[in-house]
Amino acid sequence: EKEIEVDNIINNTNPLWKQPANKLKDEDYINFYNELYPYSAPPMFWIHLNIDHPFKLTGILYFPKLNNSFEVQKNKIQLYSNQVYVTDEVKDIIPEFLQLLHGVIDSPDIPLNVSRSYLQGDANVQTISKYISRKVADKLKRLFKKDRESYQEKWHDLSVFVKYGMISDEKFYAKAVDFALLKNTNGAFFTIQEYTDKVRETQTNKFDTTFIL
Repeated sequence: EKEIEVDNIINNTNPLWKQPANKLKDEDYINFYNELYPYSAPPMFWIHLNIDHPFKLTGILYFPKLNNSFEVQKNKIQLYSNQVYVTDEVKDIIPEFLQLLHGVIDSPDIPLNVSRSYLQGDANVQTISKYISRKVADKLKRLFKKDRESYQEKWHDLSVFVKYGMISDEKFYAKAVDFALLKNTNGAFFTIQEYTDKVRETQTNKFDTTFIL
């Protein structure tokens, strides 16, 4: 008989996502992840969200190990409103590629019990979506700059997420070109710009356009 995993709903008067990030340790975030997803592999890293203006939103989003397969990973973000659980269906609230993340978002500014078309056109929802996308891109860029070697080691799990975001979100693409990686047959990693510079002399056509094979 097939087992169905049910992620835990947090009923805590002071949940982790409401606490100051500077008061928390890595162990706190990992324990919270295990509380949400008790049978999952440890996350690679996470983002603690906290903004009061122009909308209110708190939350913690985790980067899971995707292993190049994301279909089974969706519906892993729990939506709360003032710490009251609402749903894990967030496809009309955040971009599709961000649904690969796990975790919790909590906002009283997301309208509930309304139609999908209303949600997609709601100004707060659109602003929240852009904010989360930007925070994710900024986090990845910081990780890449801070410890490139560690980032490269995680690229196998990150690549599906980053590439998916680049083809589905223009603003994410504009940021991701700085931390998206290409890997050659020798196992060496390059950013898109680094690889373009490397092959410019041998892979430039008569129109002075460099192409990547």
